[in-house]
Amino acid sequence: MYLSMQTPVANTFNIISPNFNSSTLASGVSQMPKQKDMVKANRDFLKELKCLFLRVQEKRFQGFANRNFSDFQNKFLDSVEEAIEIFKEKRLRVNKDTTAFSLDENEIISFVNENLTLNILQRWLSMTNMTKLRDQNSLHVLQRFVQGSLIVNYDSRDTDATKSLDKITKKIAVPSRNGKNIASNLEL
Repeated sequence: MYLSMQTPVANTFNIISPNFNSSTLASGVSQMPKQKDMVKANRDFLKELKCLFLRVQEKRFQGFANRNFSDFQNKFLDSVEEAIEIFKEKRLRVNKDTTAFSLDENEIISFVNENLTLNILQRWLSMTNMTKLRDQNSLHVLQRFVQGSLIVNYDSRDTDATKSLDKITKKIAVPSRNGKNIASNLEL
């Protein structure tokens, strides 16, 4: 008797087993593919948000993804602050007395090369099609954005000043790796 209760029972529409859910009974089809589709859609949305972040930091675009953009902004500024510390250490080794020298933008511009830009933006660039990004000269524009970010955050962290730098990146194309290119297709 006990064994007969453990064996699956088949009817014309469903196979009922000890591990069934009610959505399977109602439709005769498992709901798992829909859940997987939602997970994939959410993952794709986050990837597109990362691409959008490379283009714009302005507040009016943060409303629909405020938490994500705040996280992106903080992580970006953390990376910028690390680069500033490296720059200051390098400057101290070369000049010994940095108090006599004010910040020279040309020093920052020469310090921020493509490799440093890739390092600072790696979290977001991983979602882009790097070949197309380079082909469209967007990486060079992002390098100018990083240079500007180091300049405005040199003395202290300034989130608002960094957000205002999005005028540099608004017009660039940020092709996404998945090919949807939602961030590039938005008119800002």
